[in-house]
Amino acid sequence: MAIIRVGELISGRLIYIDSEDNVIKAAILMRENDISSLLVKHKGDFVSIVTEKDIINKVVAEELYPGDVKVSEIMSKDLFTVSKNESIEEAAKLMRKKGVRRLVVLEDERIVGIITETDIAKHLKAIVGGAP
Repeated sequence: MAIIRVGELISGRLIYIDSEDNVIKAAILMRENDISSLLVKHKGDFVSIVTEKDIINKVVAEELYPGDVKVSEIMSKDLFTVSKNESIEEAAKLMRKKGVRRLVVLEDERIVGIITETDIAKHLKAIVGGAP
């Protein structure tokens, strides 16, 4: 079987939010774009990621009003990255090692997308489903 590279599975669309925006705006962007995470920018630079899980665990479960909570207050502290030229197998290993469900994808130190466990699983399912 041919090696599948991370870059083959990303859409290339960068959907992001400013770190000073509130969680309501983040949730709306996620819903409108049918995604479960957003890149976070601060002063023009990508600094983190915010996920549905962050919103559920750090806002909803704490009974906070999303309009009063800034994205910067709940975003992930660590931003784990992978090269777009890396194999999806290595990306999956890194996700497992770091305990995350998604990685930010880089090309020459520039963010070009996000790859998720779901992206990899869908691809593998398509391969297995297409097998005789």
